[in-house]
Amino acid sequence: MSTQHTVDAIVIGGGHNGLVCAASLAQGGRRTVLVEAADVLGGIAAPRALADGYNVPGLLHDTARLRPMVVKGLALEDRHGLVLRDRPDVAVLRAGQAPLMLGALVCQGASEDDQKAYGAYRAVIHQFRTVFGRVVDTEPPGIAGERITGLWDAMLTGWSLRRLGSAALYEFLRLPPMPVNDWMDDLFDDPILQAALAFPIALGGFTGPRAPGTVATLMMEECTANQEVVGGPPALIRSLVSACEAHRVDVRTGSEVRRIRLETGCVRGVELVDGTTIDAPVVVATCDPRRTFLDLLEPAGVSPSLLHAADNIRARGTIAKVHLAVQGTCPLTSEQGDPIERFRLVSSLDDIERASDTVKYGEMPAEPPLEVRVTPADDLGAHGYVLSVIAGYVAHDLNGGWTDATRTALGENVIQRLAAHIPDISQQIVAREVLSPVDLAQQYRLSGGHLYHGEHALDQILFMRPMARCANHKTPVEGLFLGGSGTHPGGGFTGGPGWLSAQAVL
Repeated sequence: MSTQHTVDAIVIGGGHNGLVCAASLAQGGRRTVLVEAADVLGGIAAPRALADGYNVPGLLHDTARLRPMVVKGLALEDRHGLVLRDRPDVAVLRAGQAPLMLGALVCQGASEDDQKAYGAYRAVIHQFRTVFGRVVDTEPPGIAGERITGLWDAMLTGWSLRRLGSAALYEFLRLPPMPVNDWMDDLFDDPILQAALAFPIALGGFTGPRAPGTVATLMMEECTANQEVVGGPPALIRSLVSACEAHRVDVRTGSEVRRIRLETGCVRGVELVDGTTIDAPVVVATCDPRRTFLDLLEPAGVSPSLLHAADNIRARGTIAKVHLAVQGTCPLTSEQGDPIERFRLVSSLDDIERASDTVKYGEMPAEPPLEVRVTPADDLGAHGYVLSVIAGYVAHDLNGGWTDATRTALGENVIQRLAAHIPDISQQIVAREVLSPVDLAQQYRLSGGHLYHGEHALDQILFMRPMARCANHKTPVEGLFLGGSGTHPGGGFTGGPGWLSAQAVL
């Protein structure tokens, strides 16, 4: 066993949050080592090669929720090559009709009544952007310890809401606890438009549109979206790696952690699988919290109640990924002839509800809601394009287990639905890949195959994420901090957990 010199902090995990955390700590003057089990950095944001010239830009493809404080705080635009642009409209494909185009202000292709309702919907999102922005950019109040923390930030958030007026305060109290089904019914007539707008609830939760509190999930997604990264998740990772290099973070890939070392209840460093030990008084784990507590900590060093709470974190993966490398040029365009870069395939809120029911019973949904990102040939260096498909409500614990046959069936389901809008796609596919939640769990070390490190549920957000005893990115184990998507403000490519965990250390 070899021992390295003592450093100030160790960050476990080289995904986007780990890189944000390590760069922030090093920028703050801490000698920092980042250890990543894989041979490449990026985690779920790292590109995947399907065939020569065909690469998938990460597992999740939306970078529009990257927090401005991360971009500004690490000077990603000024010094590290990050380029932002307005997020492209979302197309909603309809059989035999021109697609609906969901933009920042206008919904093209909808009826006159639904266009007016869409304007009202976007006005609500815009109205609460500042409030939700403060919620995700600051630590929530911590109430599990001997004293309540974070009250000043909570007061400022409340004041920003109060300044909107009594009518806005009423809407803020009324909307988040509602089922998204009821809100969409109140606003729109078109069932496809309703389902398309509700799609984000299928990403991080285990509930359908009729579940209470799903409006809060939708608003958290929509109100915190800004511009997206040109080049997608891989470009974000390149920028963060540049920031780490600039601040002299010691980055070590192919370095899997066997355990977090403790002494008299305090962190003393980590031991790697190859036997190397690294000493540090601070460890920030950006892997999922179940893995941190149940796999990387020795039970003797942690209280049974904390282990029990960690074991009860719900991380039931419900997302599958289908990647298709396709020859030719994608024929999908708007009525104005502009190429469609992302689209959704949904039919109605009732069908989404049925899909959410199947996942509860371990069945395969007949029509999982789909969101697709199109990567054109110019980005591939080949005459073709990649379709990165997110399929919602696909069970981790599928009845009979995941086999080659069930993966093939899911892939064929997706291709058949795409074929209604992209003629001859079956004959043009060069390569395909189907990743079930079980595959995601195994390949990316994700508990339950959950891409968000834990469900976005009302009892697993804010100071309760991942659990009340570990709010504000601190844990009862002295020197151990949490900085991954399983902590506040949650999953997706935001960088918020990595940034806030670094501030908690500093």
